[in-house]
Amino acid sequence: MTYLKDIYKFIDENAPYSLQESYDNSGMNVRFDGKPIERALVALDITNEIIEEAREKNAQLIVTHHPVIFRAKKTLDSNDPAVKLCIYGIS
Repeated sequence: MTYLKDIYKFIDENAPYSLQESYDNSGMNVRFDGKPIERALVALDITNEIIEEAREKNAQLIVTHHPVIFRAKKTLDSNDPAVKLCIYGIS
């Protein structure tokens, strides 16, 4: 079985998080650590449409170039992609 920590380690070994700029928010923004990853979706950004595609394909993980959370949020609502990931249990 593959877990989130395994994928995180693989990414870090190939594109080290330590090389990010001080303003970047690289890494896992939404985490469900104990859940096995059987299917992942790769995208440039996490949008609500990408989340729906992940749900349709039964993906437990979305790997993107841009983080779903870049700046601090003052308000969260059910239409926010970060909230939807939490609702659907997608890392």
